[in-house]
Amino acid sequence: MPISANEVVKKYCKDVLAGKILCGKNQRLCVERHVRDLKTKKHFYFSEKAAQHVIDFFSLLKHSKGKWAGQPLDLQPWQIFCLAVEFGWIEKSTGLRRFREAWNEVPRKNGKSTISAGKALYLLIADGEPGAEIYTAATKKEQARIIFEEARSMVAQSAALSAIVKPFRNSLVFGDTFSKIEPLSSEDHTLDGLNIHGALIDEIHAHKTSAIYDVLKTGVGSRQQPMIDIVTTAGVSNEGPGIALHNHAVSVIENVVEDDRLFIFIASADIEDVNFFNNEKVWRKANPNYGISVNPEDIKEQSARAVSVPSFRNTFLIKRLNLWVQQSEAWLSIEKWNKLGNAKLKIEEFAGQKAYLGLDLSQSIDLSAVVVMIPVDKKIIIFPYFFVPEDEIFERAKIDRVPYDVWATDGVLTATPGAYVDIGFIEAKILEISKIVNIKRLSADTWNAQQFLARMHSQHGISTIGIPQTMGGLSPATKEFEKLLVSNQIEHDANPLMTWMVSNVSTTKDSNQNIKPDKSKSRHRIDGVVAAITGLAGMRLQSEDEPEFVYNNMGIYVG
Repeated sequence: MPISANEVVKKYCKDVLAGKILCGKNQRLCVERHVRDLKTKKHFYFSEKAAQHVIDFFSLLKHSKGKWAGQPLDLQPWQIFCLAVEFGWIEKSTGLRRFREAWNEVPRKNGKSTISAGKALYLLIADGEPGAEIYTAATKKEQARIIFEEARSMVAQSAALSAIVKPFRNSLVFGDTFSKIEPLSSEDHTLDGLNIHGALIDEIHAHKTSAIYDVLKTGVGSRQQPMIDIVTTAGVSNEGPGIALHNHAVSVIENVVEDDRLFIFIASADIEDVNFFNNEKVWRKANPNYGISVNPEDIKEQSARAVSVPSFRNTFLIKRLNLWVQQSEAWLSIEKWNKLGNAKLKIEEFAGQKAYLGLDLSQSIDLSAVVVMIPVDKKIIIFPYFFVPEDEIFERAKIDRVPYDVWATDGVLTATPGAYVDIGFIEAKILEISKIVNIKRLSADTWNAQQFLARMHSQHGISTIGIPQTMGGLSPATKEFEKLLVSNQIEHDANPLMTWMVSNVSTTKDSNQNIKPDKSKSRHRIDGVVAAITGLAGMRLQSEDEPEFVYNNMGIYVG
C-alpha cells in the first residue's frame, strides 16, 4: 500500500507534540515550527502533492550495504517528515520550493548518507532542472565520495534508475536533462565557475573553515530553486563554521530569528539530561532510528567505554548523542597516562614512606582534590582523592557531562553532605592519609587555602606551604610533571576521574616559555592535575633541613 506522505507527517507531528515519540528538545522544536508555519506563513503553503512526489521517488530506491542490501528503503516517520517538509513547502507567488538550504543534524548510524544519496538523485532526476549540477561536498575527496558512492550503488540496485542514469568513475549523468552528480572537495584545483542546482555537504562539523560552504552558497545564483543540503553530526564547539550554523538553526527553531529559506531537523540529547552514559532513555531520544539502524547494544558498549576511558567521552557525546562539546589542544598524552596506571595499586603498600600532598580547594560548590605523591625508586606514585557537595552532584554531572553519581557510588570521589564543600571531610582524609604515610609537606594555593593550611599546621603539626597559582609559582613544577610522564616516572592508581582530568588539560605559555595549567582553556575540569602540580611545587621547595630530597636523585627539569 502506497505511503501517504501527508498523513504520516500529520501523525508524526501529533505524536511528537503529545509526547508519544521520545525525542529531544530540538527535535520537538523542529516539529513545532512546521505546525506553527502551517498557521502563520501566508506567502508559503505546504503542498501535499510536492511532499508525495519526493516520497514516491524514494520508494524506487534500495539499500546498497549491510543486512538490508537490495531491499527497498523503509522510510521511518521522522525521515518522511524531513523529506516531505524539506521538499513540500512551496512559495505561493512563484510555485517554486520554499526551502533553499537544509540543516540536518543527527547522530551517526541514523541513515544520514543513505538519505543524502537519495536526495542527490532526486535533485538529479525528479526536479526537472535542465543541466542540473549536483555536488556531494566535503573537505576531503574521500569524504565527499561517501554520499556519491552511495548514490552510485543505489543506481546500480535499481533497474529503473540504471536505465536512465549512466555511471562514470567521478560522475553520475542523467542524459534527459544533461545533468550530473559529482564529488567535490577543497582539494580540487578550482572551485570557480560552478552552476549549482544542488549540493550535499557532509559532516560540516569537521570543516576548519567555511570555504566549501561559501563557494557552494555563491554558486547557486542562476538557479530557480537550488538546494544546499547540510548533513552532519555535532562537533567541537570552538572549531570551524559548524557551530555558527548550528547556533543559527537553533535560533530559528526557537522562533528567535526568522529564516524562511532554511529547513531544520536536529535530533540530539538535551544538555539538561542526567547521566548520558548509563541512561537508555537518553540514547533513545537522541537517535530517531534507535533499534532500527542504530544498534542498542553498540551504543551500550560505547557508553561503557566512555565511562571507563574518559578520553572517549567527547566522541560518544558528539557521535552518538549529537551534543556539541568544547575541546582545546590536549597538553598531556592520555595514552601515556593510561599505560602508567595500575588499578591494583593501594596506598597501604607504601606505609611509612615519605609523601607530599597537593590540594586544590574549590569555591563552595565545586570539586576539590587532594593528590598524594610518594617518591619511590626515582618514580612518583600518585593517589588522588576528590570531593564534591552531595546536593550538587547531579547538577555537576549535567554541567560537566560525566557520571559523578556513579563515581561517588564506586568510591572514586567523596560526596560530602549538603550544598557546599565540607572542609572537615578533606581535613579528615588528610589525617587518615597521615596515619599511613609520612606527610612531609602539604601544598595549596596561597590565595584561597591560607586558613586551611594554617589550621593543618597549628592543630595537626603538618608542614604546609602556599604556592601562588602564577607562572612563577607553577611553571617549574608544570614542566616537571610533563617530564615525569614522558619519562615513565609516574605510576598511578588509574582513578577514572583523574584520568578524565588529565585528558582535559591545556596550558598557557608566556614569552619566556614558562607554562602552567589554564582552567579557562581546558576542555573541562582539571582540579586533580592542578593539585598534583601544586604538590610537586611544594616538593621542589623542600626546606634545607631535609637533606634526603627526591630531586637530589631525580634531577631538576627546566627545559
